Amino acid sequence: MKRPLAALALLLLPAAEAAALTLDLGIRSVEASFVDRMGNVIAQSADSEMVRDDARYTRALSAFIGGGSGGFQASVGMASSGFFGIDAGLFTSGTLTTRVTQLETYENDTAFPIDLSASFIVVEGFLNLVAGTGSTLTLDVATGEFPFGDFSATGVLTATDFVSDYEEFGDPLNGAQASPGGAVQYPFQRVTLDLGRLEPGETFDYFYSLSIIANAPINEFARWVFVDPGAVEGLASPFQLTGTPAGAAAPVPLPAPALLLVSALALLAARARRAAA
Repeated sequence: MKRPLAALALLLLPAAEAAALTLDLGIRSVEASFVDRMGNVIAQSADSEMVRDDARYTRALSAFIGGGSGGFQASVGMASSGFFGIDAGLFTSGTLTTRVTQLETYENDTAFPIDLSASFIVVEGFLNLVAGTGSTLTLDVATGEFPFGDFSATGVLTATDFVSDYEEFGDPLNGAQASPGGAVQYPFQRVTLDLGRLEPGETFDYFYSLSIIANAPINEFARWVFVDPGAVEGLASPFQLTGTPAGAAAPVPLPAPALLLVSALALLAARARRAAA
């Protein structure tokens, strides 16, 4: 899994700077939690950063949990660039949740209307579930104008007698099982959204949320790895938001530098080494 990701990263080129919008407020967070089958919170970890007035994000966020005699572990990291990675596994009954969220408010402080578009990148990931009947492993991705969004996708693995079937709902994630009951692989893809027009003086609330939740009423094996580099050059967030004067041709956004993806993976690896020590 790691070698294809690294090879893909080398193909990514630096992004051209997007047309400027004023960032009034930005909040992003990473989190991980484990709740046992009785509903007790056994472990939880979260990290967040807030910026205002066009300030850049400067912190690398990290959340890690592990315990239950090896029954669960989860590592969620986000570099200051906005690249994030999730690596988690559940080997007992309960609910393990990993999540990345970001909410940003932009203002059109120019004298002309701006047409908005957003682009985010999905890089290879996988979900795997081997469990008793009733267990599920769910990936939810939503992004667009807060709170309703313009892209909403769900992929669910549902177990029946230790064989899992995969279904998708809403917008396509293009996940695929190579064999019945096997792991679901997610391919590299770019999603571009038309967000409409922002008039002079208007504000726009943009959000991005990705969560992966394993829910097991009885003992199970669940494993997932997901990396999504979608940082905006200069704005540093998990998507590329582009504002173009109304009627002008929109620039074509490009992925961010490969070095930033490598830094996100290194952050996860270092966290895992410290947990194992």
